[in-house]
Amino acid sequence: MNYIFLLLLCPILCLAQKKTYTLADTNIRIDSVTGGMFYTDVVPVEGATIDKLYSRAKTFLLTYFRNETPVIQIDDKEAGVVGGRGKFVENLTKRQILLVGFQQIYYEMGIEIRVQDGWYHYKMTNIDVVASTFRLRIDDPLRKNPELAKRLAAKGFSKWQYNRYMGNKSQVNKIVRQLKRMMDSSHDLNDS
Repeated sequence: MNYIFLLLLCPILCLAQKKTYTLADTNIRIDSVTGGMFYTDVVPVEGATIDKLYSRAKTFLLTYFRNETPVIQIDDKEAGVVGGRGKFVENLTKRQILLVGFQQIYYEMGIEIRVQDGWYHYKMTNIDVVASTFRLRIDDPLRKNPELAKRLAAKGFSKWQYNRYMGNKSQVNKIVRQLKRMMDSSHDLNDS
């Protein structure tokens, strides 16, 4: 009888121990000075030299972002830093076009990549979403409401919210995944 009781109790205990996530579980951070949001992480790449990672980072910026003006504004090979402001264009699906009335949107952001032997650090800041005639900074609600930023930094969130922020539909995380693919040591680039 006790075994039956334990079997019935297990699902309830599992629900009670539902995992919550914090910003520390993501690549999202809140700037303590501005209250703005940025994406950052340090990523190990086993066996990769600073020269290879620098070359890959530069190639990523030049091939992934589609700007009318030069993307790269910082190009310091000696310090292992490359960065600038990039524009990533996203073509919308037919259904999305019918809903919003335009064919594409783009994400514009500052990006800096620092490299060393065996690892790199990326930081994406000041991220704007631009569509047709409007421009929206994705962290405007946080910048305008410092209390909201503090609550977000301190509060845990559910698995559903975590998946929403980190999942496949997050355009910024699509860019992060593309960066990680290109920087990976198994990536077949002509490193020079």
